[in-house]
Amino acid sequence: MYLYYVLFFNILYHILIHQYQMINNQGLIQKLGMMVHIGYKSQQQYYDVDQ
Repeated sequence: MYLYYVLFFNILYHILIHQYQMINNQGLIQKLGMMVHIGYKSQQQYYDVDQ
């Protein structure tokens, strides 16, 4: 479980750096929303596999 969080935040961190370099706040907000959504979805899939 801990591993998934590390991976998720690592990806999130890289996207934050990328967006910061572009200086695109609107894009940043949209990207964050997508990342949270995708991270939640993939976590649901992991739970399904575990059960």
